[in-house]
Amino acid sequence: RAVLHALGRKDVAALAVGMVRETGRDVRLLISPRASGVRRAERVCRESGRDGLLIVSPLADEPWRSAPAADLVLAMNAGLGTAWGMAAGRPLVGPDTSELRHQLTDQHNALLGPPGKAGELARRIIQLIEDPDRADRLAEQARQDAADRYTPADYAERMRVVYRAVSDRRPLPDDAAHPTPSSIRPNPGRSASASASPGQPRNALPESG
Repeated sequence: RAVLHALGRKDVAALAVGMVRETGRDVRLLISPRASGVRRAERVCRESGRDGLLIVSPLADEPWRSAPAADLVLAMNAGLGTAWGMAAGRPLVGPDTSELRHQLTDQHNALLGPPGKAGELARRIIQLIEDPDRADRLAEQARQDAADRYTPADYAERMRVVYRAVSDRRPLPDDAAHPTPSSIRPNPGRSASASASPGQPRNALPESG
């Protein structure tokens, strides 16, 4: 069984993973019960007869635990969750949007497709499932990009720019609008398995309900 972790728009992610499942692949989609769009995703699954597709779990709220535990990360928008997916060394698939291009580059550290096209997203998921060597290369590049690009010092500087722009009522620079410090570590006491590399055992995920 392959578990895919959705970060961002859940209805399109659910449609895409449902299409992958229809090809005979045993896949599930992990999402948070508190995420925006979770009800739409559940409705999409009910209406399309894809019961059991979703794993709705609070684990998805902690991407430092859930991203390393997933087989693939669906990065539907930019932000901290995508950064954690990069840092975890998981293959990433997402829409080719200007926002997400701040973090991911098609064919370099992820596979990106036309926004809002569930079928195109599904096709890219299948490509990585069928070509694990390619998936590993993209995942390792994403991990390296996260280590090189998002340091605590970088995050502090980005936040300084954000606060200064807000206080001065100036527009935010594009890159400052998406602070993504993927190198920040979990708080003491968090699961040590958050740092699992692609070749190591990952966290156990809850069963779909």
